Amino acid sequence: MAKAIRAMPSCCAPTDIASGLLCRSPMISGRCALVRGRDDLVAQRVALANQLRNLLEGFWPGAVAIFAAIDSPIALAFIGRYPTPDSASRLGEKRLACFIAQHAYCGRLSPADLLARLRAAPTGLAGDAEADAKGELACALAAILERLVCEIAKLSSHIENAVATARSTCRSARRPHLRRPDPR
Repeated sequence: MAKAIRAMPSCCAPTDIASGLLCRSPMISGRCALVRGRDDLVAQRVALANQLRNLLEGFWPGAVAIFAAIDSPIALAFIGRYPTPDSASRLGEKRLACFIAQHAYCGRLSPADLLARLRAAPTGLAGDAEADAKGELACALAAILERLVCEIAKLSSHIENAVATARSTCRSARRPHLRRPDPR
């Protein structure tokens, strides 16, 4: 998306003849700010996902192993519901099937395969008190990541719509004969 904004035609980014500098229109500057802000949020998402992964690998590797991406909506919902090995100790195939159906899991693995991944992961070395404390931290990180992933998706959609609108505006500005007549 950043490439699309930088590649916009000159009709959308007028040049200041007097200074010889390219002066972006407020519309383009706003879109660039959105892209930079979204990129910063993506970097934060990656950092938080790495922090969550490192935390879980220390006391509950199964939560990392069960789904492909730790920052996917299903993985974050799983960590929020089952933040410790003890909380998932009685998790069976039926209960896991209900959980993934409730959260619209569209992965290619069956509940039996997911449960096998969970059970095959190494056992954490944390005691009960430490696992509970780290489970609270995992829940907090998962909640923050859920919100961040949602906001990044909203910004991405907003940027895509803005770029599409700008392209159509630039096309009609270059072809005035194709504009619709003013109905007034």
